[in-house]
Amino acid sequence: MEIVRSVYTDLIFHIFAHMKVDNASDIYDEAYIASVEKELGRKTVIPESVTAYYCANFERLAFVNFLPYFMVKSVDEVCFMIRQVGMTTEEDVAKFIDPFCDVIKELSADYVDYWERKAKKRQASFEELKSYVNEQASVMSRFFENLHGMTNTKLMVIISEGLRCNGRATIMGDTCIVTLPMPSEQYSMPQIFMQLVHECTHMITDTLLASIRMDDGSHDVAEYQVMLFDLWLFERDDSKLRDEYVKWLSQETLDECDQKLSEEQKKKLRALLF
Repeated sequence: MEIVRSVYTDLIFHIFAHMKVDNASDIYDEAYIASVEKELGRKTVIPESVTAYYCANFERLAFVNFLPYFMVKSVDEVCFMIRQVGMTTEEDVAKFIDPFCDVIKELSADYVDYWERKAKKRQASFEELKSYVNEQASVMSRFFENLHGMTNTKLMVIISEGLRCNGRATIMGDTCIVTLPMPSEQYSMPQIFMQLVHECTHMITDTLLASIRMDDGSHDVAEYQVMLFDLWLFERDDSKLRDEYVKWLSQETLDECDQKLSEEQKKKLRALLF
């Protein structure tokens, strides 16, 4: 497992933290906005029309959350990467891609300077988190070894200042890329590790669904599957984390997951528990 930070990944999620998205991918955060505005010495302004168009065409434009920005070395390369995705329409380019890239370019110099200062200040916290994640991953080595076996990928974890809650995960080539928040008052190190397991679990349990979309309820089913699977996983591999997990999500939420899935769905889910 490789654990890194990425300035351009953070820049993208910094922008999304300023956009109110009307689905479960939303990471809008007013506390973060107020804090970072003071440190940046400026506002980050996203035109309302850009957010509205993104929300209305989310299934086609969500890819912007998942590109491997850690691979690029300049803001021009970031925008080039976004523009190379072939699923977009001319209207997407005019109403979202172009103005989104304009925000990236206008903000980049100030944000990169801020990020470098923040990274130095948070280096000790980052190293502590790396050690904790690696230690916990060794406790749950059976899970991560099976993840590798099922997906034939290596795991890269990106720790982000801009992603303030939840996580992101995708497979690109031979790499499973998971993006997670830095520790904060809202997110403890155990919660960040549990979020890592959550994102990795999607790679396993999502195979039970024909498709996953926000607009047809299948995303909800995907989440029920992951949350219930991880409860069983922690019960098997790490009882201490199991208690943290129940406290974090709440027993009520986990009971709802159990109730929302049919017995046949749960049977198939349990079969994936190695």
